Amino acid sequence: MLRSILVTSVAATLLTAVAAGPAAAAHKPGGGAKRAAQAVIPGVVYVQSQLSDGVIVGGTGMVLTPDGEVLTNYHLVHDEVTVGVFAMGDRRVHRAHVIGVDPDDDVALIRIEGVHNLPVVHPAADPAEVGDPVVAVGNGGGHLGESVGRITATGRTLTAQDPEAGPETIHGLLQTDARLTPGDSGGPLVATTGPDSGRVVGMDTAGMFIRHNGRTTPIAGYAIPIGRALAIAHRIEGRAGDQSDD
Repeated sequence: MLRSILVTSVAATLLTAVAAGPAAAAHKPGGGAKRAAQAVIPGVVYVQSQLSDGVIVGGTGMVLTPDGEVLTNYHLVHDEVTVGVFAMGDRRVHRAHVIGVDPDDDVALIRIEGVHNLPVVHPAADPAEVGDPVVAVGNGGGHLGESVGRITATGRTLTAQDPEAGPETIHGLLQTDARLTPGDSGGPLVATTGPDSGRVVGMDTAGMFIRHNGRTTPIAGYAIPIGRALAIAHRIEGRAGDQSDD
């Protein structure tokens, strides 16, 4: 799933795979971008959840710990009934449960059950800056894909349309011209050059699209900076631990 925004004929949408239309082909990576994408792919999983109203949505997640903690977007899980996760290279489905969520910042922390020694993604040491080359990795269109681009703005505020919950305003986003498509939500936006190459700078969350004659063309993508997303995940984990002690 990917979130969407509506501005005349332009729509900004959360990147959930539910009700996704045809999308333009992604910009395929080469050279350093391809190597950067390959560095994170082992720690990328597909997330599918059945919401309380019975709707099934799909997107992406990033493995944070070898025992199965996964970072993803809140709009992928909401008040889920069931969550299923499988690694991109392993189609076996594992049940997962939600540890906790932050709806305001569109962050969720889930845990895959019964796993260990999973490969993990690694966050970039430095925040992304305008002009930095990146590659987006995710389950856009229902299959693993990659799209190259650059950071075009930072600190952006976006009001995006969630097909299930209505509009949502998110602050402090990275903007990229990498082509994010429905299903990419929760996936990594990855640095492709310098010492942080192959490390995550953001979590793909929303996209802006032009819809014309039944065709959807992505024109901008938005990601939560990874430092902020991880800080929120740590707070969620802390709250969950406090509740378990009660």
